[in-house]
Amino acid sequence: MRRLLAWLPLLVVACQNVGEPMAKHGAAPAVASVAPTTTAKASKAPAVSPILARPGSPTVELRAKVVVDAAYIVAQGGGNIVANNGGNVLLTGDARLISDKGSGVISDHGAGLIGNNAGSRRVLAAQELLPAAGMTVQVTSLRTGKPLTLGMDAAGQPVLTTTTDLQGEVKVYIPKEEQGNVLVQAAVPGSADKRLQYGLVTATATTTTALVDEDTAQVSALLRVAIAGRIGAQLTQDPARALCEVGNTDVFPPAIKAALQQSVSELHAAALQAGVKPGPAADALALAMGDTVLANLDLGAIMMTPEVYPGLPRAEPMFPAMVEVMRHVRDQAARQLAQDPNAFAAKPYIVEGNSCKPGTYVIAKATDLNAFIVQEYLAAARNGELPRVRAVIDDVGARRPEGVADDQAVRLSAAASALEAVLGIAFVTDQNGAKSTALAQIKAFDPAKFGSARPLPCWQPTADELKGCEGAP
Repeated sequence: MRRLLAWLPLLVVACQNVGEPMAKHGAAPAVASVAPTTTAKASKAPAVSPILARPGSPTVELRAKVVVDAAYIVAQGGGNIVANNGGNVLLTGDARLISDKGSGVISDHGAGLIGNNAGSRRVLAAQELLPAAGMTVQVTSLRTGKPLTLGMDAAGQPVLTTTTDLQGEVKVYIPKEEQGNVLVQAAVPGSADKRLQYGLVTATATTTTALVDEDTAQVSALLRVAIAGRIGAQLTQDPARALCEVGNTDVFPPAIKAALQQSVSELHAAALQAGVKPGPAADALALAMGDTVLANLDLGAIMMTPEVYPGLPRAEPMFPAMVEVMRHVRDQAARQLAQDPNAFAAKPYIVEGNSCKPGTYVIAKATDLNAFIVQEYLAAARNGELPRVRAVIDDVGARRPEGVADDQAVRLSAAASALEAVLGIAFVTDQNGAKSTALAQIKAFDPAKFGSARPLPCWQPTADELKGCEGAP
C-alpha cells in the first residue's frame, strides 16, 4: 500500500461489483503448436453427461478451457496424446480409453510412434501445452468455499463436477446469485499430485471462455495467498508492525494513514478477542477472509500506470500483465530444466526456502518455479519480498527475455503495488462490506473447523528492510 493515495481515484472502481473482468485475457490464446506425430484420431468424445440449466432457476453460463503441460502429465503416467481434428489433445481419466490399449502416442497404420510414457516423452518437447480432455472440473464459491451446482443432469439431479471434452472445454450454469468471481478447479482424475491440479479465479459475468492453464492458475494462486498473507499479518501481528509490513504509511496524508491504522487495529482487536493466534488456523481464516474480498474485486479494472509506478512504459491491466510475467519465468525455467532436470536443486533461493521445511520445494516442472515465487515470497506479507523475487527472475534470465522489451520484474512489482492498494481501499472504505464481513468472519472463528495451512517462509527481512517499522526487532 505504499502508493495507496495515488491509486485511490484509479482503483475504487476495482472494488465495485464485477462486470467483465479479464475480457481481453479470458479468451483462450493460440496453443503452442506440436509437430504432427500421429495420424490416429480420437474416435469419440469422453463420456461427459450433458449439463442442463435448471428450469426456472436463474443461472449464468460459464465456459472454461483447460490447457496444460502435457509433457509432464504424460511423463507421470497421467495421460496420453492423440490427434484430434488436425491437432493434438491430451487425454486424461476415462478419456484415455480413446487411445489404443493405453498407448501414449499411436499411429493408424500400426507403425511409427507407438509407446507408453517413455515413448511419449521422446516425442513431446518440454512444456507442450495442449487442451486436456477428461479433466475433472468443479466450480467453488470464493464466498463460502463450497462447490457450486453446475446445473442438472438428464435425470434432473444437481451436478457438482463434470469433465472436459475433446477440446478441453466445459460449459456449466452457475447460480445467478453467485455474482462476482469464482474459482474454477481442474484436476487429472485419480491423481493426488498437486502439480496436476489447477485453479482459476474468474468472473461469472464474463462472455469469453475462461482459460485455465499453467500461468493463469499461478496468478490466481498468487492473488489468493497474497491477499490472505496481508490479512493474516493484520490478525496476528502488532498493528504498527503489521502496517509497516503491508506497506509504508508515512507517505500518506494524516486522514488516509489514520483510516488504515483504524482498520488494522479493528481487525487485530477482533482477532485477539476471538482467540486467533499465529498458526494454521489463523492462516486458513485469513485465506477464507481474503477469498471473500477477492470474490468482489473487478480484476479487469485494476490498472498499473507509469504515473503511479515509475518505470512502467505504459498503462496496462494487472491480471494479464502478471500472466505474461509468469509465462516468461516458466519459459526460462523450462530451458534450464531441459538441459539439467536438477538445475534448481542447489540454487541458493531454493536451498534457503527448504532450510526450515526440508523437501518443500522441488523444481521438477517449469511451473514449480512460479509456485515457489508465489508461496515463499509473495504470500509472505513481509518487507523485502520483491527484491527476492527480482533476484529469481534475474537468475533464470526472465527479466528481459530475448525479443521482449518490458522489464518483467518492474511489471511484477507494479502489480503487487496495485493489489495492495486495492486491498487497502476495500477495507478502508468497507467496499462491498469488505471490513464488516471480515469482522463477522473473525467473530465466528472456530479453530476446530480449520485444517492445515501453508508452511511459513524461511527467510526474514533484513534490518534495512525493516527500517522505520515500529515494533521491529
